Amino acid sequence: MDKFRSGLKKRRDGKIAQLAAIICIFAGFGVIHHISRIAMTGGHLEGFSVGFSVGILIAAVSFQVKEIMDCSKALKSESELRKLYIKETDERTKLIEAKIGGKCVELLFLMIVLAAAVSCFWNTTVSLTLIGVTGCIAVIKIGLKVYYHKKY
Repeated sequence: MDKFRSGLKKRRDGKIAQLAAIICIFAGFGVIHHISRIAMTGGHLEGFSVGFSVGILIAAVSFQVKEIMDCSKALKSESELRKLYIKETDERTKLIEAKIGGKCVELLFLMIVLAAAVSCFWNTTVSLTLIGVTGCIAVIKIGLKVYYHKKY
């Protein structure tokens, strides 16, 4: 359990670094500058791109904060640490994740969302297409997860 605890501390520290990187990346996109331009011009397409980017930023920050809080909670309590260990080493969950594509689908999903966020600033048609693809991937992944949870 000590090995799992030390790995969890490293994961928490990595999540904190990822959170800082996410905020820096979106600041680099110039979202704040873009918002000030919207206030002056009031364009709908520009508003969409800023809204989408800010929405992605809020979602990414929320997920990272949730992960950090879960890790911190597990590190404070031995019973919570045990629950998290059992949850992460559950063979049934691992099998289901492997059946629905596992980390590859999650990485693909993330890359398409980032591509949609970046393309919002240049071409709305491309970004809307990528958002549609992201939605299809999410629906397929959720459907497969439900199917395999019932099957296994």
